Amino acid sequence: MKFLLISLMWWQIANAAKYPNEIVDPPLVLCEPERVIIKIKTSSSNPSHIYADDFADDPDCSSRNMNKISLRHGKCGMSTERTDNPSGVIQRVCISVQLHPLFVTEADRSYCAQCVYVQSQVLDDFESTLDISDAVPTELAPQFDVEKMPKCSYTIRKGSESGPEVRFASVGERVFHVWRCPG
Repeated sequence: MKFLLISLMWWQIANAAKYPNEIVDPPLVLCEPERVIIKIKTSSSNPSHIYADDFADDPDCSSRNMNKISLRHGKCGMSTERTDNPSGVIQRVCISVQLHPLFVTEADRSYCAQCVYVQSQVLDDFESTLDISDAVPTELAPQFDVEKMPKCSYTIRKGSESGPEVRFASVGERVFHVWRCPG
């Protein structure tokens, strides 16, 4: 009986002493040309430590006492996947958010983020029509057939390729990245 009472007291103390900071919104992922930025919104102070998984001690792959982390493409365990149709690149990285400077808390989270960069065929075609000369440059009109360019759409769907579209998903939820290019 005495053991049960002591155990109950420790349980109450542990629950009463929860760390007073938590993540309040899903992270905001910014896909920039050379990097991926992930912003974390918390209830009180900035997270103590945000880091790319397996790179906690690398200063280029972590941030301390800030509400965001900025990771360069191809660094910090970020994977790069090339896509053919449409032509582009997917950058993926997983991070961990530690709220307390010394302890792992129940509010700490891990997230995987990805950015999809689609290569613009218009720019490639436009660049291939430019001539380089020593003379004063003149304006050139782009020479490409807009009608023949694929018109693709990209959606994220829940559960299957034909499932409902989603804007947000929880860690562990199965989602499908669907590209549709008619014709």
